[in-house]
Amino acid sequence: MIRILHIINSIAFSLNVLLYLSPSVGMLFQLILGPVQLIIALIITVKFYKVLTPSLQWLLIIYWLLAISDLICLVLILQNPIYSDILYMGLTNVIAFPVPMCIAAYFVYVTYRSNQHFNQHES
Repeated sequence: MIRILHIINSIAFSLNVLLYLSPSVGMLFQLILGPVQLIIALIITVKFYKVLTPSLQWLLIIYWLLAISDLICLVLILQNPIYSDILYMGLTNVIAFPVPMCIAAYFVYVTYRSNQHFNQHES
């Protein structure tokens, strides 16, 4: 199951990176990649967390902290009129696009490591 989740995650991420050849299309696809990765992370957390090694558990916790922190920052910036000047400086664009892509790349690493762990235990 982890192998399938890793493959789905890798394909979705790779496709998103490829679609960034046309930035607007890549940005739009990111709206699909985000929920896909959150669902995969939720499945791994609920079904496999207890059987992961402590280091893999830590990687998953870091992913959740990064994802939730980015979402909170984005919501706060978009809802707070005090930050209207920052919107024009591009901070929102950084929080909305490059940062989530870095988090997405990190999550591909998390699923890769989890897949390796389960492959070793199946052998």
